[in-house]
Amino acid sequence: MLGFDFVKTLFLVGNFFVLLFVLKKIFYKPIMEILEDRKEKIKEGLEQRAIAKQEREEIIKKREEVIAQTKLDAQKIIKQANEMKEKIIAKAKEETKVLLQKAKEIIAKEREELKEEMNLKLVDLVSHVAYAALPDLAKQEGHKDLVENAILHNLKQASSM
Repeated sequence: MLGFDFVKTLFLVGNFFVLLFVLKKIFYKPIMEILEDRKEKIKEGLEQRAIAKQEREEIIKKREEVIAQTKLDAQKIIKQANEMKEKIIAKAKEETKVLLQKAKEIIAKEREELKEEMNLKLVDLVSHVAYAALPDLAKQEGHKDLVENAILHNLKQASSM
């Protein structure tokens, strides 16, 4: 019997719709909720990833700016240190020149004073020797000054050579 039974077909179609309704209520809704939750989590993850990427790029940019500024500051400090070094060296050289010049002047002055002192002592010594050798010359007053002046004159000529 191959005939078409309308009641059985209707019953079968009804069972099918009941099964669809039950599946929809029991399985489809929870599965769709799971899929929606998963979709939301993926969306949130992508948003967080984009935010994290943007923050990372900002941090990298700030870090590069800080590094660049630090390099500029370091170059300024090095330049200032070099300028300060040059000033200190120039000042030290100038002070050295001044001190050296003062020392040369003091030495020259002391040398001249020693020459004068030695000349006076030599005049006294020569005068004493001359007066001891020529006692008659010592008795004459005018000759003493003449002898001393002659000795001084000769010593000055000898020291200037």
